[in-house]
Amino acid sequence: HFAPTLPIMAMARPSHTTTSLSLVVVALVFHWCQFLFETVLEFRQRTAIRKPSPPAALRSIFDETWYKASQSYALDRWTYRLIHSVYSTFETHLVISYELMPRVWNACATWAAASTYAVTPTAKEVLASIAFVFLLTLVSVVKDAPWGAYATFVIEAKHGFNKQTVRLWLMDKVKGLGVACVLVPPIIAAVVASIRVFASSAYAVTLLWAVIMAFQLLMVFLYPNFIAPLFNKYDPIPEDSPLRADIVRLAEKVSYPLQKLYVVDGSKRSAHANAYLYGFGKNKRIVLYDTLIKGFAELNEEDEAAKDQDESRNNEHVCSVLAHELGHWNHSHVIKLMVMSSALLFAQLQGYGLIRDSSVLFEAFGYHDHAALPPKPVLIGLLLYQLFSVPVDAFLGFLSNLVSRAFEYQADQFARTLGYAKELAQSLLVLQQSEKGSLWMDSWYGAYHSSHPEIAQRIDALGVVADSDKDFVQKLKRREVARRSGEDKKSA
Repeated sequence: HFAPTLPIMAMARPSHTTTSLSLVVVALVFHWCQFLFETVLEFRQRTAIRKPSPPAALRSIFDETWYKASQSYALDRWTYRLIHSVYSTFETHLVISYELMPRVWNACATWAAASTYAVTPTAKEVLASIAFVFLLTLVSVVKDAPWGAYATFVIEAKHGFNKQTVRLWLMDKVKGLGVACVLVPPIIAAVVASIRVFASSAYAVTLLWAVIMAFQLLMVFLYPNFIAPLFNKYDPIPEDSPLRADIVRLAEKVSYPLQKLYVVDGSKRSAHANAYLYGFGKNKRIVLYDTLIKGFAELNEEDEAAKDQDESRNNEHVCSVLAHELGHWNHSHVIKLMVMSSALLFAQLQGYGLIRDSSVLFEAFGYHDHAALPPKPVLIGLLLYQLFSVPVDAFLGFLSNLVSRAFEYQADQFARTLGYAKELAQSLLVLQQSEKGSLWMDSWYGAYHSSHPEIAQRIDALGVVADSDKDFVQKLKRREVARRSGEDKKSA
């Protein structure tokens, strides 16, 4: 892979020294090694997906038709991931080799230098950085649109998940750009200023870390309260709803300070289901996707004789999912992950501090100082550092998933202590059926990529035999037949 690239790079970089060329080659080696390693994992996962039958513990629950459908969905997504990965890898290689991003930066720097909107060199760097990010964002939106459209309107639609119209999909893109226009400029200004204003201080990088962490905390507040409502409708669950009463009792049982309870219209985009908690201090909220509630209701649609009892069981399944989420809250998993993330970010930024004044590094990748701007732009330095942190980032991602899987088991056990072991196991099966999730995962692939354990492992850890409730298994099978019939009618 590397031999053909050296002549290409030599043609693109006739004036570069051996040291400069070596730095670029090292970055590309990191890039290609990651691609090759992840491709090996993908092919291992493909072998796992293609196993002829489900795990023994789940074989009596998922029939052959459903299993083949789940395999088809998994393989379609696998093919998409592989092709996109190959495309992205070659794209990055060409961008680095032909210095495409430095050309964009130089154009932005020239424009900012001549602009009357910024007077000081630091202000001109901020203006150039904002223009640079917006240009790259626009290019990214345009070049990624065909990939996103194919994933949404071909793969997801083929397997019955997509509910979006083209208009809604386009509106999401426009809204996303609008949000970026509001948030990006102050973030970039703060990042650049934190380094430039305190450039001579030993604490400049620490201040940069504080700025990034402050933004992350701000987003924890802004996203659910102001950004997410731009894309979805959040309706309070009625006060007289039995489901609300059951959820409130569950929250009170574990002393969760629930203030608001919403249902979000996730079904207008996708058939996938979810639920989550958010909020600071005593102001906690719970959000349920309408698809989650509907998924459990479908279990008992044909059983009118026991409607009230079945509604109660539906609520127990919803509560079991929330008991798992409350387990994350009870064990402070979000806070622990944020602390870990902030510590790792601090360590990584110390690495950036070591290279931020390296003229050799900037020159190697085609970034030359501009007379009207401060040397070695902050934003470009951060981007260059990321090129060399690929192995570290991959290892940290592996550790993050390792911790995340342990947290998932802890949250499951919390639900079990609340008496929801059976209901949670059944809920996992319902969600697995709805999502057409793969029942097999290669051990290497799962260790590197997956933040959740396999469903069979989670059910076993709950101490539940998956097919022990024969009535539930029959309902699950009837539900699948009904869903399949509905999909066939829509196709017709």
